[in-house]
Amino acid sequence: MRRRCTAGALPRGRGELDGERDVGRADVPGRALSRRWQHDVRHHSDRRGLVVARGTTDTARLRSGELVYTGVLRTPVAAIVRSVPLRGRRCRVSAEYFAASADVHLWLGRIGEDDYTCETPDGRGRSRREAGARLARMVCADFEVLGEANITAIAEYVAAAQLDHVVSGVRQVERRLGARCPKIAVVAGQGAFLAGAAAQAAGLEPSALASALGADVARATPAAAVAYLLREALDSGSVGHASRSTIERRTVTT
Repeated sequence: MRRRCTAGALPRGRGELDGERDVGRADVPGRALSRRWQHDVRHHSDRRGLVVARGTTDTARLRSGELVYTGVLRTPVAAIVRSVPLRGRRCRVSAEYFAASADVHLWLGRIGEDDYTCETPDGRGRSRREAGARLARMVCADFEVLGEANITAIAEYVAAAQLDHVVSGVRQVERRLGARCPKIAVVAGQGAFLAGAAAQAAGLEPSALASALGADVARATPAAAVAYLLREALDSGSVGHASRSTIERRTVTT
């Protein structure tokens, strides 16, 4: 539902073949759309892109590369890497939920404390130092033992590994689509920065949905898509009068 609604409701913009990658808290769904975007992204077009995604279930999407189950907040670090560089050698990480991807990106300055909207793995605060302490615990150490330089090296390694996971999924879809492969990747969600980096690494041109429709829409793209499709149906008269009245009453009350 989320994938198809979002793909159907994206406003048309520049470029030819197009795809969307929405990075949220825990997963990276990819939507591949064919056909050209006909108008500037700020205007709506009657010409819809054809969804060429293969998977119709999350399991199928995982197999096809259209879903990479990793995100910028809740993903356990131990689900991203099995080892990290530490003082010139490799060090295995604890197979525990000691740190999350939010700690990685907060430490590296890619998200702020206010963006850290999920619970922390240890129930403590969301400061940069507390995030660093959780990262240190991944190698059974503490902040004072490792120091900032080693924690930064660990965070950068985990972030790079997560990026590689996403790029791998994008390239899997690219290989399948061949000549139909998107040229532009519309990126949205809490981790649009990760999606944009993955798109560039895979040879696509990232286009931030937030710059066209605002940050609030970009962070809740599926919900915004449903609202957009409903508004379009109401405006076109394809929704009957009785249904329209019911919808509008419910909208007002909620």
